[in-house]
Amino acid sequence: MTAAALLHRERCPRCTAELTELALTAHALRGLGRRASVEPLPSGAWPRLVARIERSRARARALAWRWQMTLGGLATGSLIVGALVGPLAASVPLGTEAGLEPAGYDAAEQTRLESQAEARFAAAARTGTLPSSRADHETSIEGLRNHPDGLRPGRKEVGQPRPTGQPPAAS
Repeated sequence: MTAAALLHRERCPRCTAELTELALTAHALRGLGRRASVEPLPSGAWPRLVARIERSRARARALAWRWQMTLGGLATGSLIVGALVGPLAASVPLGTEAGLEPAGYDAAEQTRLESQAEARFAAAARTGTLPSSRADHETSIEGLRNHPDGLRPGRKEVGQPRPTGQPPAAS
């Protein structure tokens, strides 16, 4: 293989020129290295070199910090979205009975109550009137409210506004 390469070099002027340039470059570098090893360093060379290295490190740290902030922002945003959307996407039973929604009803009962409320609203919208009795109104929202202790808030009546400019008093 070496004999074939030498025979090619003798016949190819382009390869001969490249090999000559490489040999001259190697010779020049060796001479430069010999002169640099005997010549003393200029004063302040090491402190300048150390300062350049420190500046380079500071730039690298700043660039790394910028990437860390971007990555941290993405991770934080993902966690916030997960914390807000996750509970809505997963049905987690809250209570001692499994299968109940947070309102205290199972999904089928919740759907039934919603259908009844929607049917009552559609009927009232067709006739153009509100439910006539207070009992109908109370039962329409009773199914959707969960009062764990069995106590329901009482109804508050507000009097007519007074001409004195004072707010109405709750009774």
